[in-house]
Amino acid sequence: MNNDVLLLVYDALKEVFDLQDTHFKKPDRIDEETRIYGSNEYLDSLGLVTLVISIEGRIREKFNVSIALATEKAFSQTKSPFRNVKSLTLYIEQLLQEKMDG
Repeated sequence: MNNDVLLLVYDALKEVFDLQDTHFKKPDRIDEETRIYGSNEYLDSLGLVTLVISIEGRIREKFNVSIALATEKAFSQTKSPFRNVKSLTLYIEQLLQEKMDG
């Protein structure tokens, strides 16, 4: 995995966790297996939208490219790219590669 993308996801996720209401549980630490959205998740739908917006902005700043994370492609996959940090990072890397190639 690309360390720059992984750190970008970590930072955005930490920011969103810090913004959440206190009635949501927060992980003790964030790692590649930290659940994001789905079963046993840490974010509700508003938190997921906030995370997506934050990550898209960070990608624009870091890589000077615009990608959309919340697309039909993302939500139609058998396994959601938003299930944990690792799956989201790999999905972002795939989108970046597609953008660079095409």
